Amino acid sequence: MFSIIIPFHKKNQFLEEAISSIREQTLQDYEIVLVPNGEVLKDPKYLESFKGGNIQMYPCTETGKVGKVKSFGFKQAKGDYLVELDYDDLLTPDCLEKLQLEIDKDQPDFLFSNFCQVNLDGEPDKLWSNYYGWEYRDYLYKGKLLKETLSPEFTPQNISRIWFNANHIRVWKKTFYEELGGHDESMTISDDHDLVLRSYLKGVCRHIDDCLYIYRVHEQNTTWLLNSEIQETMWLTYDRYIWQLMEKWADDNNLRKIDLAGGINPKLGYENYDLRNAQIIGDLDETWKLEDNSVGILRADNAIEHFKDPIHTMNEAYRVLKHGGAFMILVPSTDGQGAWCDPTHVSFWNLRSFRYYTEANMRLYIEPKCQAKFQIMKCVNINLWGLPFCEVHLIAVKDGRFHGEYNW
Repeated sequence: MFSIIIPFHKKNQFLEEAISSIREQTLQDYEIVLVPNGEVLKDPKYLESFKGGNIQMYPCTETGKVGKVKSFGFKQAKGDYLVELDYDDLLTPDCLEKLQLEIDKDQPDFLFSNFCQVNLDGEPDKLWSNYYGWEYRDYLYKGKLLKETLSPEFTPQNISRIWFNANHIRVWKKTFYEELGGHDESMTISDDHDLVLRSYLKGVCRHIDDCLYIYRVHEQNTTWLLNSEIQETMWLTYDRYIWQLMEKWADDNNLRKIDLAGGINPKLGYENYDLRNAQIIGDLDETWKLEDNSVGILRADNAIEHFKDPIHTMNEAYRVLKHGGAFMILVPSTDGQGAWCDPTHVSFWNLRSFRYYTEANMRLYIEPKCQAKFQIMKCVNINLWGLPFCEVHLIAVKDGRFHGEYNW
């Protein structure tokens, strides 16, 4: 049985339509778990109108932290699989049936699908640009032609940023959800992003290449009301998980994890590549002793400034990384004294340096020597020990692209 959990905090025009979309399902093995919270609890007559049938009502007195509200609702559910439905959205009529078909194959821990985005009139909302990797196809919904958004590939490079994270519909096996510890009850926003990343790390995740969800865009969407807070929280979540995500991806694909010039304190679980006291002994100013496409993640923590030729460094990193592999760089920026004060530094970097390896129009200036082709996950200045550093996470682009800014 499916449990469809719908938190809502105010009286609104959408909830009845959301429930109707559940009633219209071609598969009827479900319960509806309504979780009223906040100001709507002051209107018992309104709440009473929804009771009956297979609707279960669980009022939640927690306010302000969406993680707590969702956690409370999910804990009340009795189904084998837990379906997240926003009160202002809709399920497509065959949603549960297609979910069940996928579950019957091997009982995955987490499932998600494609979706359509519409405005309040039910018309297709504006489309996101193909420049960022978005693709669409036609979808006929109740006689109306919509645009189905094809969900990005379920990889760390995509899901680590909320814009390209696994979108609706999102479904968890109940036992798996409990093993994960459920929603983070301390989070006020972006709790779903955090939960999806933990799902990737711990479970068997499955994308269903069908539209199972209609997402409505309107001025009261949290996405618009709290956009700056969501982006700030997203980067905190990204920083919390990105290393674990990339390391799991590398391990799952039998790829090596290499710590460049790790010195006497290489990162645990990585092979240290250095001039001495390392698993791989070699001079990184020469051709690296690593096979093409054999590496999933390269760590360069205060390393690349010690290598003489920046183009050689980027070419070799690109050569040894698998498509989708990550080059994780921390380097002192020329914006401060840290780049210049150490006599062993022989190359010099700032944020603009990386444009030559991530933008086709900039690489023209260093061709034909430069072969590297990267896409940016993160490229920012940070303060470390009172000095400016560049923190740069790059993805090797060889056989395609990933969602996000793409300058090739």
